[in-house]
Amino acid sequence: MRSRDAVRATVACALAGLVTAMLGGAPAASAPHRATAGAACGLLSPKQLHSTLGFSQSTVLQDRAPTNAAGDVETECGWGVWTGAPPTSTSAMFAFLRAGHAAQVGIETWAPNDASPSVKDWKNTDYDTLTGKFDTESVTFPGIFSTHGWPAHSLKPPGLGYEATAFRVAVQGRGKGLVAAVGCWWHDKTFSAICIFDEEAASRPVVKHLYQLAKVAAPKFL
Repeated sequence: MRSRDAVRATVACALAGLVTAMLGGAPAASAPHRATAGAACGLLSPKQLHSTLGFSQSTVLQDRAPTNAAGDVETECGWGVWTGAPPTSTSAMFAFLRAGHAAQVGIETWAPNDASPSVKDWKNTDYDTLTGKFDTESVTFPGIFSTHGWPAHSLKPPGLGYEATAFRVAVQGRGKGLVAAVGCWWHDKTFSAICIFDEEAASRPVVKHLYQLAKVAAPKFL
């Protein structure tokens, strides 16, 4: 996982992307998916997002198709999910989010790139480096976030048959009143990993929703 500042930037960018898309009249759930087979955007359907989060509309905000990075293939997807007509101003949109009418969900995946001669580097070294950071940073991040005014704590997510770790952080700044939960699951036998992100109003069961989304997406990928 990323450094503290990068993770904070990810949370802020995710929130900004959701606000921008909704203010711009983002397409509804019926819009066609652009996800490549096996990519992150194919791991959760609009129906699954809606039923889990309790919202009626959604759109893909980001769809990074599989890219070859050394010996692994990495994909990323982000969704905006909401109910009702979004407000037309930024300030009203933040109030809309804090009132519990919208959410941001993201998934990032890593898997061996068997077509690459560098895949042995992924299996022998890079995979362990990545997943080792998951464990370490889920413990260290909450304290670092809290020290900088972003209350956070580690979580004990359901393993679902894999290794797993997670943490929760209360967003500050313009996003104050929102909570982000991040969880990662990985499988040593397949050298694959998945991280899932959910950001919603603090009044909503954000961690519960994260685990419900993971129960669908993690086994499908790992």
